[in-house]
Amino acid sequence: KGGSLALYGKYYAVLLSFFSGIIILIFGILQLGFLIDFISIPVIAGFVSAAAITIASGQIKGIFGIKIEEKSETHAGLVDDYIDIFENIDTVKLNDTILGLVCAILLLSLRALNRTNWFKPITDGEDSSA
Repeated sequence: KGGSLALYGKYYAVLLSFFSGIIILIFGILQLGFLIDFISIPVIAGFVSAAAITIASGQIKGIFGIKIEEKSETHAGLVDDYIDIFENIDTVKLNDTILGLVCAILLLSLRALNRTNWFKPITDGEDSSA
């Protein structure tokens, strides 16, 4: 059931990552970075957004501790993940959910805190009493 992709999928992912790294290394050695100027910004933004959505969607079942016994096979890509999540919503683990959400909130709070001026060093020209 699932064929060779289900059997060798993890190995294909590793192989694809390896070849991507080799191609990037060759482009770097040959100084072909200027080729990215020929790809429009909306295309790059769309690619990055799609990658972010795909990665975030793949993490949802982990953050809620959902155990998926049988994966759906509609071959709809990202939709399959959400079908599996909603079909197995009764397997949500409360402790995993609380830990995952608290960690996500903590990380987002630390990123927001880093963007404030509260912890920036005071220069000599600034008033230190404020």
